[in-house]
Amino acid sequence: MQTLPDYPLSKGSGPINESVVSQKQFGDGYVQSAALAPDNLGLRYVVRYTARPLADVNAVDAFLRAHDGHGTFAFTMPGESSARAWRCEDWQLERISDDVRSLSATLIEVT
Repeated sequence: MQTLPDYPLSKGSGPINESVVSQKQFGDGYVQSAALAPDNLGLRYVVRYTARPLADVNAVDAFLRAHDGHGTFAFTMPGESSARAWRCEDWQLERISDDVRSLSATLIEVT
C-alpha cells in the first residue's frame, strides 16, 4: 500500500469523529435515533498544507488523483506510531502565488 507524501501538516489539521446513525422523525417533533452497526463510530482526518511550495502541493494532488477517490493508502496520524488505511474522496487546492499553493483534504478511515 502506498503512503501519503510526508510533508508537515499545517494548523487546522486533525481528526473528526462521526457517528453513523439512522433517524426517524415523527409528526409530533419526536426523533428516534439508532446506531446502524455495533461499531458505528467513523473517523475522518482533515489534512492541511498551507502556503507550501508548488512542487509539494502538486505531489500530494497527484497522489490523491492516482487513488481516484476509492483507492486506499497509508497515513500515520501525528502522535501515532503506525499507519492506518485511508481513502480520500475530495480535496481543494488554493493558489497563493505563482509558486505557492495550499491544499486541504478530508481522509476517510477504511476499516
